[in-house]
Amino acid sequence: MKNPSASTVIDRMGGTGRVARICEVSSASVSQWRLKGIPAARRQFLQLLRPEAFREESDGDGRSIPPDDGWYTLRR
Repeated sequence: MKNPSASTVIDRMGGTGRVARICEVSSASVSQWRLKGIPAARRQFLQLLRPEAFREESDGDGRSIPPDDGWYTLRR
């Protein structure tokens, strides 16, 4: 299984603004991550926080299956 793109992960985490707040960085920084990739330390942090956002699921035919409806909700 391949890893989802940075943009997909950011969307699954709730979007640019939410990821920026979680990581305590600017929204502009997170927007750059969509293009250049999430920096390794931030990626590890986000992956520990929300491992399901990093999973690429398949139905066996190679098609992706989106996570359950509540997958993007961040609980504090």
